[in-house]
Amino acid sequence: MNNKFKISKFNLNRLEDNEQVIAVAKGTYRPLFVLFFVSQIFLLLIIGLPVLLLPEMKQYSLILLYLYFIANILLVFRLIPLFIKVKTTELVCTDRRLFGKSGLIFYKSIDFTLDGINGLSFQKNFLDIVSGSGAVYIYSYYRSYSFSLISYPDKFI
Repeated sequence: MNNKFKISKFNLNRLEDNEQVIAVAKGTYRPLFVLFFVSQIFLLLIIGLPVLLLPEMKQYSLILLYLYFIANILLVFRLIPLFIKVKTTELVCTDRRLFGKSGLIFYKSIDFTLDGINGLSFQKNFLDIVSGSGAVYIYSYYRSYSFSLISYPDKFI
């Protein structure tokens, strides 16, 4: 076993004797921070701009402030499952196989020998390019698997 890579206990227990780790891909929080920052700017523009530009909207500023806080609370509740997904996502490639896990309560787990993999690919959109993340797709003979919010997927493949 190679101790060069930091691997979760779940995947560390799946390593076989004399199996060398070649690459590890983990989830990243960077796109979530970019998404949160962009949403804050968007909310401030939608809610704050009418108060600043239209004098008759000043009487509704307290209601708009409440709407801003409610929108932030809803955004945080939307981001919590994504934070859990990122924390628990990990792909490990060894000299014999590729295995990984994503999720905490409802999770998906894969385990392929290298011969059982038809191909690997990655995808990045604009947000992924800015934040250095993306999705990894693993193709077997029967179906494909995707792992999103992976840090630098092009380096893993």
